[in-house]
Amino acid sequence: IDAAVERVLPFATRAIPEKKPYDRDAQHSLVREIAAGSIVLLQNRDEVLPLTSEKYKKIAVVGEYAVNPLYSGQGSAEVLQTPEYTDSPLEELKKLLPETEFLYGEYYQKAAYSKEMLWPKLGEFMDFARQADAVLLFVGAQESEDTEKFDRRTLRMNPNYDMYVEAAIRTGKPTIVVCQSGSAVVFDEDTRNAHAIVQMWLAGEAAGGAIADVLTGKVNPSGKLSETFPKEPRTDLQYPGNGHYIEYTERFRVGYRYYDLHPEEILFPFGHGLSYTSFWYSNLSVEKKEDGWQVSFDVTNNGSLYGAEVAQLYICDPVSTVPKPVKELKKFKKLRLAPGETQSVSFTLTERDLSYYNVSLHRWVAEDGKYHILVGSSSQDIRLKVSIEYNDPSSYSMQVLDAMIG
Repeated sequence: IDAAVERVLPFATRAIPEKKPYDRDAQHSLVREIAAGSIVLLQNRDEVLPLTSEKYKKIAVVGEYAVNPLYSGQGSAEVLQTPEYTDSPLEELKKLLPETEFLYGEYYQKAAYSKEMLWPKLGEFMDFARQADAVLLFVGAQESEDTEKFDRRTLRMNPNYDMYVEAAIRTGKPTIVVCQSGSAVVFDEDTRNAHAIVQMWLAGEAAGGAIADVLTGKVNPSGKLSETFPKEPRTDLQYPGNGHYIEYTERFRVGYRYYDLHPEEILFPFGHGLSYTSFWYSNLSVEKKEDGWQVSFDVTNNGSLYGAEVAQLYICDPVSTVPKPVKELKKFKKLRLAPGETQSVSFTLTERDLSYYNVSLHRWVAEDGKYHILVGSSSQDIRLKVSIEYNDPSSYSMQVLDAMIG
């Protein structure tokens, strides 16, 4: 609590700054850059992305989200934007690819479930899609569901969207899905078969420009998932209670820590995110220091495009006196690399990074023994591994426990 208060006090007690003019266009450019950096390329089969005029002379764009995007949550997250600074994905795509013809068909809306059956329009839609060289479908969460106080009704998308994605795939055209939501979405099997899937999130006033930058390759995607996208919603959660309180029994088995125990349920893992280039990890080494361990490794852009990669370091304690996650994220760093460039990454791990909070001893405890250091591009894409030994005679460990019992 003291540490949290120390961080808040300087902000709460500082002088109110004077009002000064600012450059509205510069601000918009900045938020566009930030939004583009958060967009995650989930899937890109056959390298259908990026969109270029050489590859696609005519592109069919589908869904109201393409012209009227979800840019923020609702409730306390809602921001009423100035219309002239709210980018339309379709219009921004036209600016970046002036030699490509864009065909637009709404077919489904974003605000709510349709009041009419949409499947009768599938024949018309497929004829529309066959006119183009590629089909770009904008889908997402329901507009009123990313808010506080209540949960989304389901992790699944509106089934009408999946139906149209499946119909687009059946035309044989390259099919690209752009999803706008504030959290993970469960894609049905048809949508998983799309050539490319891009998670756009709720990217603010410049969302349309940001997604256009990523789709056309003006910006190489570098976002990583901060949560797991599962194949199916979990059905194992049961919260027993007595009418006055509920006990959450998962303990540490939440987020990627749960899915590490059940990798068969993962569609796209925590930390996942593709690029239009590729990265190579090498030369992992560990050096013992007085205050811990210095972990170093190299990351190389071995593709042909400038790009950014988020290198992630996890720690695994294979033998412990208490249940622990399979691995825990401890460090990460975003690297920006030109083609062929190599950068060295160095992290310092301390005893605290090996510790867990022991509720019986009321303190952080690092048990002696072997720890695995895992480095990779996502929680399921581990590229490098090395082990260290932690030895502390005073450590609360299996040896100390054996001595106490003996």
